[in-house]
Amino acid sequence: MDYPSARADSLELFVRRRVNLSGKARHVYAALRWMEAGKSGFCRPVFAGYRTIADESAIDVTSVKSALQELQASGLCEVTIGRPIKSERQATSIRRRTLDEIKTHFTEGDDDAHRLATELSARDFRFSGKVIKPCWTVARTGRVCSSRPNFQGLAAPDRRAGLAAGLSRGECLVHADVRQAEPTVIKHLLRIPLERDLYQEYMDAVACSRVDAKRAINTLAYCKNTLACFTHWPPQARTMLADYVNQLSEYKAMLFAESRKSRSVTTFTGRSIFAEKGARLHPGIPMNWRVQGTVADIVNATCLRLLDSVRIVLPVHDAVYVVIPREKAEIVKALLSERAREVGLTIQVQAESLHAG
Repeated sequence: MDYPSARADSLELFVRRRVNLSGKARHVYAALRWMEAGKSGFCRPVFAGYRTIADESAIDVTSVKSALQELQASGLCEVTIGRPIKSERQATSIRRRTLDEIKTHFTEGDDDAHRLATELSARDFRFSGKVIKPCWTVARTGRVCSSRPNFQGLAAPDRRAGLAAGLSRGECLVHADVRQAEPTVIKHLLRIPLERDLYQEYMDAVACSRVDAKRAINTLAYCKNTLACFTHWPPQARTMLADYVNQLSEYKAMLFAESRKSRSVTTFTGRSIFAEKGARLHPGIPMNWRVQGTVADIVNATCLRLLDSVRIVLPVHDAVYVVIPREKAEIVKALLSERAREVGLTIQVQAESLHAG
């Protein structure tokens, strides 16, 4: 097999310069090149067990899973962990993305998400009393995410405490989030009144927590077959929410049919989200992209508008954390609402602030 060493060199040079990886992840990534050369081919899937990966990478086998998860989160690799593949019960599938794919995934675009990732990559963050420089990438939906540390993956109290630790007198930490962000977008798509609380209806029917209700409602929106999933709901919930579920299923089917030819969907801002080459789609995927993509567009545009007047701005899914002068704290909530109105959405924003001592 003729391995393209020059292309592999270019890929590794880009990764070394642009992506901040831990030592264990960097060892695994380097080893994948030689595993490709001997087994599958350049940026083709490699199938191997944890022990093999550890031996090739010269790291401890207990570190393999976290290293692979880091490579996946950073956008460098596609990883399938924990599925039996071929004849190896513990085999894992890993495919390094090509340089073109990484540039698309990373910070080479010209939309708000990539501009925000580029701006944040150039900034230092003060977190838990230390100055750090996170690595920022853009997810398929347009969410801007960090690694080292993964701010979005931290527990909310830890994230808040880390950001608040660097507050100076006269500053405050503002946390503003869009309440029921994704259901709000879905209700707009289905022409359902904004005041209808789908979570509360499920809670009333089943007598469960809001967390459980949120999980059930959001799963229906993004699963492969909404009606099949709905049949497993408790009878009371099926009665209470049957009209919503039927509307949702019809809309997903329509959107999926529209997206199959172009393999893309558009958000409320008109931004297109394209499927990766060869990726299989099901009705929940275009719905996820349109809904989460729209929320990401609102958050990203808000963050970009704040950059010139704040010391720290951090997007976290449907929320924004900002370290800002106290007298400007109200601007965060106002900008989120304003951006939503610009794309035709009415949203409810909840904001809280923490002042320095």
